[in-house]
Parts: sequence; structure tokens; C-alpha cells
Amino acid sequence: MRGPRCSIGIRTYFYAISLARNQATDGSTDRASSIGQSAKERSSAVPEFITVAKVEDIPPGSGQTVEVQGVWIALFNVDGSFYAVDNTCPHSGGPLGEGHLEGHVVECPWHGWRFNVQTGERPENPAITVACCPVRIENNQVQVALPENFT
Repeated sequence: MRGPRCSIGIRTYFYAISLARNQATDGSTDRASSIGQSAKERSSAVPEFITVAKVEDIPPGSGQTVEVQGVWIALFNVDGSFYAVDNTCPHSGGPLGEGHLEGHVVECPWHGWRFNVQTGERPENPAITVACCPVRIENNQVQVALPENFT
């Protein structure tokens, strides 16, 4: 068993939250809009990058949970490329940073929901996503930025 069973009410609650987070004001489910900005607005905004780890702290094929401006983010190293997504699984709130990473896909340790760490999409249902954050490497330091209006 992967974790405690969840009542239908709680699962419905978290599913509704995940849909609301992915729903833009215009009704689309575009990931750029899901964080309150269009792709054009997001590209013009200058994000504040925060150092969260050293490159060697997160070996290829692994992940770690880090804090960025008070928000928990799951940070992954896929063959030397780093990706960051919201740490909270939309299914039941499980910690994605503690999940098993296989290729570009992380599996939530609580109930097995999977997400592509590059796109944030769930392979089984791409309409369900987790938010992605920009990542950069500066002087062997992994830096993550929260998009504006990220919650």
C-alpha cells in the first residue's frame, strides 16, 4: 500500500483545488495562464532567482524538496538538467520531491500519481498539471524562481 486511504470527500476537495489552480480566468487550461499570466506577460517579467542547492547536492536521477520564498518546490536532476515543480501533488497533497524519478517523470510517493517534471503534465491525463518554475545554474549553484502569482 502506498499510503493511507483517503475519503472520497478529501479526494474531491484536492481534485477541485487542482482544477481551480489550472483554470485561467478565460476558461482555458493553458499552464502559463494557470499561474495568472499569459505566456507573453510571463516572458516579460523578470523573475527573482533564489539559490536553493549546489549542483552536486542533487545527483542525476534524484529529487529534493526545497523552499523558495516560503513555498515548497520539488527540484529534480534529470541527466544534468534541473527542473522544478510545485511540491504538492494535486491528488492528495503528497510531496512530489520525495517521489521516485524515472526519466522525466516523478511518481508521488503517496498514491502513485505521475507528473512530467519538464511540463508539469500528468501523462495519464495532461489536463491535470503541477506548476513549473524556472531553474538556472549560476556558479555551480541551482537557482529557482517563482513565477508571479504562484501559490
